Amino acid sequence: MVLFLSLQLGYQTVLAQKLELLSVSQIEKSVH
Repeated sequence: MVLFLSLQLGYQTVLAQKLELLSVSQIEKSVH
């Protein structure tokens, strides 16, 4: 159960980081 929770947290963190990178790259494209 603890392992599942930690995996879920890690997955959510990676997902959030990927979304952040995507939004940042999109903003940079629109600015340039």
